[in-house]
Amino acid sequence: MEHEIKKEIDFESCVATENQSQSHTTNMSITEIKIKDKGEPQQKECTVSKTMTQILDTEYECQLSVVEQLLFPGCYLLVGAPKIGKSFFCMQLATDISCGRDFLDYFKVEKSEVLYYALEDTEVRIQKRYTTMNGFGDNDFFHVIWNINLANAEFEKEIMRELKIYPNIKIVIIDTLQRARASCYSENSNAYDADYNFVAHLKKLADIKSICILLVHHTRKKYAEDVFDEISGTNGLLGAADGAMILKKDKRNQNTAILTVTGRDVPDQELRLCMEQDTHKWVIKEVLNDQVYRQEDELVLEIVSFVRMNNGEWTGTYPQLLMELKEKDKYTNSTLSRKINTLCSVLRSDYGIEFETKKKSTGKIIRFFEN
Repeated sequence: MEHEIKKEIDFESCVATENQSQSHTTNMSITEIKIKDKGEPQQKECTVSKTMTQILDTEYECQLSVVEQLLFPGCYLLVGAPKIGKSFFCMQLATDISCGRDFLDYFKVEKSEVLYYALEDTEVRIQKRYTTMNGFGDNDFFHVIWNINLANAEFEKEIMRELKIYPNIKIVIIDTLQRARASCYSENSNAYDADYNFVAHLKKLADIKSICILLVHHTRKKYAEDVFDEISGTNGLLGAADGAMILKKDKRNQNTAILTVTGRDVPDQELRLCMEQDTHKWVIKEVLNDQVYRQEDELVLEIVSFVRMNNGEWTGTYPQLLMELKEKDKYTNSTLSRKINTLCSVLRSDYGIEFETKKKSTGKIIRFFEN
């Protein structure tokens, strides 16, 4: 029992440290806890409330998508029947992110390092699958682990260890969920709680480290009217996850499938995919349903135009920006500041414009610049 408590506190100490770097202002209080096995105190996060005004005034780090309109920092599920092509889908996803290529020639990606746990594969199979899909070029941004047998809290520690070695990893793919958690049920355990808690722990880790964790999982055999009800296990899996993708074929011998997407930060989408016979890559044949809302915010367009008119860089204060943009009738200093806080990721990802602030004795100085 003492050993279990020690593991939990070690993980929580990482939480406290990381959370302080998530924003420029924080309202966290820290409590020191002593453990018998360790002479030095450990830090554990204590939950406190923030007012909505404090939240609006907090300058959070821009949360860029890993795959635009598909995967953000958080925990997601990729679900499909056995042998449907999920591992090829994951290999393609990992390769495109590590190479900075549009995924499925459709979704923009943020180039980054990738960690892929191929827990059902051998090294030979991984090699063959990769070369069939991508050829024989170097790829030092794509990290693969296959020969490992850890479960639950131990798996969280394993991921943390790899992230410490490769801090630029932005997505961790775990193929499959069942291999990662092994047997987390006991005779007296609640199945929903076990499912929910497993995903929730990984989601917490993903949120702390600002990475995406993608869990590969199977569907059940029973048909359901809502395709997401076909996820094997309880609703606890989807309930704890930030989003899910279902890959489904009408017939097993078909080379086409429907990819259905839902999530908290992503639009609902439905795409018809086809697997190419020679490379085993998935390609989009038809967009069946795309609820992506693409209308640009007027303030974004004004800022972009203003910064480019000033040779790609502008420094000043919020009152000066209000005067320059002629927006004094629409915004106050504080409401303009709060709105820009929510737009910084769009400015960066869509227009390559960075935004930063500095506090000086004369007030807050803001800077826009093209990278």
